[in-house]
Amino acid sequence: MELTIEYPLSTNINAKPRLAGPPETKEMMALNVDVYTDETAFQSLASEWNELVIKADAPLCMTLEWVENWWHHFGENPNRQLYIITMRNKKKLVGLAPFYVGYSGIAGQVIHRRLQIIGSGGSKNEQWGFTNDYGISDFLDIITDPEFREPLGVLLMDILSVLTENVDEITFHQVREDSFIKQVLFPKMESKSWQVTLNHSDTCPYVDLAGISNLDDFIKGVKSNARRRLRQTMRAMDKEPEFLVTEVLTPDGLMRATQRLIELHQARWNELGFPGVFHDKRFEQFFEDLIKKSAEKKWLWFKEAQDVAGVSASRMLIRFNGRFYDYISGFDPESPSAKYRPGFGLLLEVVQDAIAQNINRIELLRGEESYKYDFTDLNFKNWEISITSEAHKSLVKRLSNKLLRVVSAIYTTVGKEKNLLKVQYQNRGWMGALPGYISFRTESIRRRLKGD
Repeated sequence: MELTIEYPLSTNINAKPRLAGPPETKEMMALNVDVYTDETAFQSLASEWNELVIKADAPLCMTLEWVENWWHHFGENPNRQLYIITMRNKKKLVGLAPFYVGYSGIAGQVIHRRLQIIGSGGSKNEQWGFTNDYGISDFLDIITDPEFREPLGVLLMDILSVLTENVDEITFHQVREDSFIKQVLFPKMESKSWQVTLNHSDTCPYVDLAGISNLDDFIKGVKSNARRRLRQTMRAMDKEPEFLVTEVLTPDGLMRATQRLIELHQARWNELGFPGVFHDKRFEQFFEDLIKKSAEKKWLWFKEAQDVAGVSASRMLIRFNGRFYDYISGFDPESPSAKYRPGFGLLLEVVQDAIAQNINRIELLRGEESYKYDFTDLNFKNWEISITSEAHKSLVKRLSNKLLRVVSAIYTTVGKEKNLLKVQYQNRGWMGALPGYISFRTESIRRRLKGD
């Protein structure tokens, strides 16, 4: 077997998996590999991409709509190159690894190359590396036909072996416990002579509705203190409701509701001292396009809670392949209906709609906010897996890589603290910005030390 990858990373990968068994089995499982390095890949693969995603039961963030939208808003950069690997059996797409490569250089010389899955990373300045910049996508994976998991695992390990000779680091961000990467590739990685690190990155609660036939049955199954809170919210939505839930349906209504959701979400996070995801205008544009694409595909779930003062809570989910993905919400703690938990009311609507549509799982996504555990005690772990192989690298190369990590960490930290200070300025003005920042940072360090 021969694999050839050169710098700049070549599209010439001549690879066949090493298979055991009779000749007819080898022929049946024979795989051909192609690599796409520009955006024409999205159009070329459009008719097959989501068909494989659905067959693989892959997550929302691996759909063509998500990946292409992410690349358009976060990926396009002079220091990034698409590197999408397709694997076919008799012309049928059975494996898809949507990678990209990020480059850092000095004086026109590339000193560091990184391979990641599209949907992770996305810092504005790829030049500085950002090795811990894991992005906005909750679950990432390599998309594989279940019938070909083992031969694809062998083939991808051969490809990764060559790539470790041509890039400085391969990082898989937001890899879920039940993913192909974690279940099939990671055990094979551990048998190699690579430096492989595995770190827990996030916890992602989910609601399992299998066997639940109505909302009452669901509420009976939650913890007693949560059951009491949910019933209080249900009573506030009954006969003389404290708030009404309305679905957003029209294009004009979606535009206005999207802006309200952004404002509610940002106001809440800014009040807590954080910049919020929408401080990055790229995310705002990504989100607006995601809503448009989801509405066109009839994947969108978007509802608002309204009381006498206006919209008090808002929630946007995406329905894909038998699951709800609870993506973004907003809540006004000063609204007249705040004490009745309109956000809970919207989540109860999600549960009710999921049951009616035979959706068995609601993904509450990363983050262990306490309200999620009023609805479930189930969760998945997300992992970060990194591969480095420095055995073939010179001393100068190893030192330059370490220096880049230091510079990247400094640059990232400075940018983060600058955004936190900006929030304090927005909340308190010039005179109160620095004292507010110091107080906020002192409290956050205290909580971290206590493990809160």
